[in-house]
Parts: sequence; structure tokens; C-alpha cells
Amino acid sequence: MTNVTKEMKSFQDAINESTRQAIASAMWVQDQTDAQIRSYLDVRKSYRDEATKVVRGMTEQMLANQEAFQKLVQSSISLSIASMRWPIG
Repeated sequence: MTNVTKEMKSFQDAINESTRQAIASAMWVQDQTDAQIRSYLDVRKSYRDEATKVVRGMTEQMLANQEAFQKLVQSSISLSIASMRWPIG
């Protein structure tokens, strides 16, 4: 091999190695980005699940409060009517 051929081969090998390293770096960046997005989506799902639990709990509490209030009003009305004195007529 001539000196020029050896240098061309060496230059080509260097280009191939640089290209391989650039592709490996790009793949690493893609993997890191995928992992971060996956983590973000997992956290968002956790927040949604937790918010759903809180809303369910609030709804159940609201219904229980509404039922208790309704019973209180009915009881108050019943006691008011029972304690009224009706004029005899």
C-alpha cells in the first residue's frame, strides 16, 4: 500500500468511528428523552389517579352530608308540627 492509500484508509476509519460515536450519542440522547417522558407520564397518571380518589371521596362525603341535612330538616319539621297547638275550633 502506498502512503496516500494508507492515509486515505486511516482517514476513512476516523470518519467511520466519528459517525459511529455520533450515532451512539444520538441513541443515548433518545433513550434519556424516552425515559424522562415515560417518567413524566407516570407521574401525571399518579396525579390523575389521586385526584380521582379525592373527587370520589368528596362526592361520597357530599352525599352523606346531604342525607344527614335532609334528615335533620325532616326531623325539625316533624317536631315543629308535633309541638304546635292547634286552636280548637
